[in-house]
Amino acid sequence: MKKAFLLFFTAIIFLLATEGKCQKDAEDYYNSGDKKFKNNDYYGAITDFTIVLKMKPDYAHAYNYRGMCYDAIDQLEEAIADYSMAIAFDPGYAEFFNNRAIAYRKQKRYDDAIADYDESISLKPSYAEAYNSRGVVYYELADYNNAITDFDKCIDLSPDYFRPYWNRGKVYYMLKNYRLAVQDYSKSIELYPKNANAFYSRGTAYLDWGEYGSALEDFNKAIDLYDKNPDFFVNRGLTYIKLGNKDKACRDFKQANYIQDKNADDLINQYCK
Repeated sequence: MKKAFLLFFTAIIFLLATEGKCQKDAEDYYNSGDKKFKNNDYYGAITDFTIVLKMKPDYAHAYNYRGMCYDAIDQLEEAIADYSMAIAFDPGYAEFFNNRAIAYRKQKRYDDAIADYDESISLKPSYAEAYNSRGVVYYELADYNNAITDFDKCIDLSPDYFRPYWNRGKVYYMLKNYRLAVQDYSKSIELYPKNANAFYSRGTAYLDWGEYGSALEDFNKAIDLYDKNPDFFVNRGLTYIKLGNKDKACRDFKQANYIQDKNADDLINQYCK
């Protein structure tokens, strides 16, 4: 009897030790996946998080993280499935709804995206990024009043965050309020001066506003920061046309064409023949 008890006690100790080892291994793989994700090794991270989930099938954060990896490589259905599992295991975590909403927006499932952003904000009313992201959905739906309301709220919550200023500037641009658009783009650039797209956006507003010198400066800066976007060269070329410099304009249109902008063909035919 005593021997049987001793064997039973030893088995219990072994099982507890094994469970602790599995949990430790799961965390090791989770941390490895986290590191790989931050280094843009999304496929390696997916492998690690998959191992984690085999060890701990109810690990909500691992599902969320693997969903973010799938999102990053544009496997949106897989991403949504993982976000949904994360939500099933932890429905009170606002970030899971926010992440799924981002994937829905990429699929243009705007009603689903807004519903998830609404839930995310309900769970975490101070969640600035959710307001910014929902504002982007409203912007894409041309619901500019709601877009501005969300960007305003995001700025109230996080006044040093560059994205809502840039996004609100795009709304004002669509409304042809170039003064307010330039004002918001300028604030966004002040907060994050490495965003080539913000310089491009402000340059486009200046171009349409008739401020060609300022437009040229911004397109130059955008191209200095990132010279692989053909739109930057197209709009700088159009600015050179306005300034009466056809040679430089044609050089830019041809560069845009080289980067694979089919629309540049029409500009080359119009101005450079």
